[in-house]
Amino acid sequence: MNKKLFLRLCLMLLVGVSAFSCRTEEFHNEEEAHGSTGLRLTSQRISLNEAKHRTKLLPDLEKAETAIEKKALKVQGKSVNIGNGITIDTDEVIYIENGPDYHTYTFSVIRDNASANAPVENILLTPNTDGSYRVFHIVLNLTEADKAKIANREYVDYKNKQQVTELAGINLSSLTQKQICVPHYFSYPVSCKEGLHEPGQPCAYAGTSGAAYWGSIVLYDCFGEEPETIMPTPMPIDGGGGGGGTSPEEGEGQNPPYECTSAATNPTQVGLVSPTGCFIGMPSEPIVRPPADPCEKLKAQGTNTEFNKRVNKLKDSLNLKREIGYIEKTDGTFDFKNDASTNESSNSLTLGNILPNTKGYMHTHPNDFMVMDAEGYEIPRKGFKIFSPGDVMYFMRMLANAKQNNIPLLDIYCVMVAKKNGEIIKYQLRFTGNINQIITNFSNTSFDYKNMYLKYFQENKKRSDELNFLKFMDEKMYVKGVTLVKMNTNGTFTKKTLNADKTQIVNEECPQ
Repeated sequence: MNKKLFLRLCLMLLVGVSAFSCRTEEFHNEEEAHGSTGLRLTSQRISLNEAKHRTKLLPDLEKAETAIEKKALKVQGKSVNIGNGITIDTDEVIYIENGPDYHTYTFSVIRDNASANAPVENILLTPNTDGSYRVFHIVLNLTEADKAKIANREYVDYKNKQQVTELAGINLSSLTQKQICVPHYFSYPVSCKEGLHEPGQPCAYAGTSGAAYWGSIVLYDCFGEEPETIMPTPMPIDGGGGGGGTSPEEGEGQNPPYECTSAATNPTQVGLVSPTGCFIGMPSEPIVRPPADPCEKLKAQGTNTEFNKRVNKLKDSLNLKREIGYIEKTDGTFDFKNDASTNESSNSLTLGNILPNTKGYMHTHPNDFMVMDAEGYEIPRKGFKIFSPGDVMYFMRMLANAKQNNIPLLDIYCVMVAKKNGEIIKYQLRFTGNINQIITNFSNTSFDYKNMYLKYFQENKKRSDELNFLKFMDEKMYVKGVTLVKMNTNGTFTKKTLNADKTQIVNEECPQ
């Protein structure tokens, strides 16, 4: 099993949503329903490889591929772009325990080509008594303010912003029963270490891991004619928001619509409801993935004396009639590379095999110069003053190597130094996509791409080199998730990507 699970998606039936057998039970100890059990939720971020239930989780994670839809979702009737193709991130998993007999796992869903404002998607797994897991797909249409509150463990009103669907155990046989239940996502107050204070109340544990905070919980919102029978109902694909209640911040919102709610302490409690209306749910925490932004890495690199020393060496070497460069390793050391060849149509620098500790590389595209053609005439030898397809292919292989060797993908870089129209120009490639977008098997060879590249630039010579490069990489090489960065002479950085219709470049300055 790969460390990341690459999932294929299939179309679910419109009504193909969770069905789950809730049971009504009278609790002999009402305190249990209120969560006054002396237990406190504990959560930690782990990888799947560290999970003690890993072998049990894997089959259910694989089943999720048959239940997550590929087409666009709707949340409260609003269409949202979720991209296509998914990966379940197994490097960062939230593991929650509520005592020795109950736990949950939350995974992040990563979609290819998702828009910047795409909803957050998580998968919640909660155990059954036989050790298998129930799997829930959680979709959260969050604002940036919501995401900031989640990061600070503050209250978030999920009303009209959430959709929860059970992905396994679908059973629609009990549609004739009178009571129906729909899963919803709620903010849930977790008291302090000693259970004496709620979020926002003065507490000796303030600022520590023992402080009260706002967590999240999945509860079944049930309604119908009779309280004694509870049954699941299919969730509409444009699923709605949560129930009523009062927000502690805004006066109205989506607090759980029950006087008493708590997190389960063993699998048999999930979904239980007493005649007094106490509901028990499944605790979770949203995993909100920040967008990949290389700016901090770029700024740190810009103050690195050893890095700048090599860049300056490349700037001073542009009159050489061959390429030179450096490979940087993860320990910050550099290896000089000058095994290069040149002819009337191309330059080539041999960088060697990519090693487990390879972090980045930089190289020159030398100034134009005169060469002798086959008939003995001098002709200008002109080269690209932007990255070549071969550069992109090597960069992709470095990313694959980084993934395999647990090197942060944002650390990987490629630098090109050249001179055009009398001006020194420096560019970088940085990866800002997701792991599904790392490719090493290309439809053409480096030689074929070089010829295609020459023709492409000739046919589109009225466009800038930057635009031609980005469009060729996107449309001909099918490389996604790579940002072109211009290293400006004043020490700042400009990120360059294609606009939505791929006709222009979007420039975004890194904050200074």
